[in-house]
Amino acid sequence: QVRFPRARLPRPSTPIALLCRRITAKRTTPLPPIRLTPKRQTLLPPTPRPMPALPTPQRSRPVTPLRPRPPRLHRRRATSKGATGVKGEYDDGYVAGEQTPAQYYFSIDSLTNEISIEYGDAGITALEVPSTIDGKNVVSLKGMGNVALTSITFAPDSHIRSVGGLGGSSIKEIALPDSVEELSWNAFTGSKTLQTVTWPNNAAFTTIPEQAFEGCEQLDDNVVATLPPSVKTIDYRAFANCGVPQFYVSVTFTQINVPGTVERIERYAFDGCSHVSSVTIGDGVKSIGALAFASLDPAIAGKEIVLPKSVEMIEWGAFENTRYGNETNHNAVALRVMNPDLQFGEAGYPGDYNERVTIDGVTYAIPFGEGQTIYAYATDSAGNPSMVKKLADAVADRKDSVDSSKPAYTFEWMGEAAQVTGKLPQSATATLAQAGQSTPLAVGDDGSFAADALSKTAATLRISLSGYYDMVLARPGDQMTGTWNIGEIKAEDFTKIPASRAIELNVGSLEPI
Repeated sequence: QVRFPRARLPRPSTPIALLCRRITAKRTTPLPPIRLTPKRQTLLPPTPRPMPALPTPQRSRPVTPLRPRPPRLHRRRATSKGATGVKGEYDDGYVAGEQTPAQYYFSIDSLTNEISIEYGDAGITALEVPSTIDGKNVVSLKGMGNVALTSITFAPDSHIRSVGGLGGSSIKEIALPDSVEELSWNAFTGSKTLQTVTWPNNAAFTTIPEQAFEGCEQLDDNVVATLPPSVKTIDYRAFANCGVPQFYVSVTFTQINVPGTVERIERYAFDGCSHVSSVTIGDGVKSIGALAFASLDPAIAGKEIVLPKSVEMIEWGAFENTRYGNETNHNAVALRVMNPDLQFGEAGYPGDYNERVTIDGVTYAIPFGEGQTIYAYATDSAGNPSMVKKLADAVADRKDSVDSSKPAYTFEWMGEAAQVTGKLPQSATATLAQAGQSTPLAVGDDGSFAADALSKTAATLRISLSGYYDMVLARPGDQMTGTWNIGEIKAEDFTKIPASRAIELNVGSLEPI
């Protein structure tokens, strides 16, 4: 409703009813009430409706407020328990002219009441890590990398679960107690003295972590060969660059024998182990990461590495040992792929741009190196072209990037059948060895045998007869096609083992003359 004060406004020239109809026609939404004054207009907002009061909820019992979680505090202390040595010049508490016992420093977890050893004085020369300190379990050794430390042992009833930070020490051996569940990511990185490791017998110890032994100069081959069955993964650069520098007279870490209980070898795991000239992959390994065995000893050229049937995946350049600087070795390591269903990792690794191939619409990183010879099956277990065969067809026209007169890769197919036959003396036994695996042969009552073998794969036949030296027959891979008939082997063809003789002498009754 519009109200006009009669005394203050002149009579409008347009009738009020007509004016209201015009305003209504132009404005589709209703206007808020307007109060007109001689000086100004004031818009009045609509009066809000009062909200009904909400009923007060009735509680059956008062709510107890949550107690805040106390902060996790780590109180740091020091002790000399189990330590041998005196404080050095730069150690805390050093007093010139005094033989102050060296200490190590630990923290106490306020929630678990467990102890972690953080670091120690530079003067510690030996340490037996105690089981407890002041009644609290010692569960972690985080750092004790001083050069003076030459010995570290653990209490027989040790509670240690994690070990690390020992790369800078001078220890030559370490026996990890069975309580150990993990190593830190750089547990022994860069050690110049560590040679042997005794592994824990603990099902929770499943991984050799990143860079745990990288750059260990004197590590023994058995450190890898004796990995416990619980270890399933060798992680990124775990053993990279192991082996002493070239100017050392003695050479270590020359062989890599990965047990079949390991399932995953991650990228760069053994990269740069420049003295390794022999690699054995245990039957049980499932995947091999990018450049896992790259840049090994040039002496590995021409040797063969067998990928057992258990290997399901191989990634970019896993055995890239073709190039050393600007030189190309066209007699590079040969690979024998025993799994017809082997798969490749997809492209996307830094540096694989020129080593990619598209198969069935998917771009893969080529897992082989230039100059390598690859022995594989042309068909998979379903009878279709294998992944290796598809790769071979896709790169058939590629030439070596340095010497264009040579192919980039050479493929040999193992699909053809091969057989070993012959006849042995009565009670003789025979074992056929190929691609790192030995198979006892079934010999008939008349001594005859016939056994299937891998084609184009070097074979060794060992024949044993009681009382005689073993006879060993060998056949190179390029001749392992069709049937290898060894003919009839007779007992007189063996070399008899001479019988040992003993002469009894009784000198007890001899008397001097």
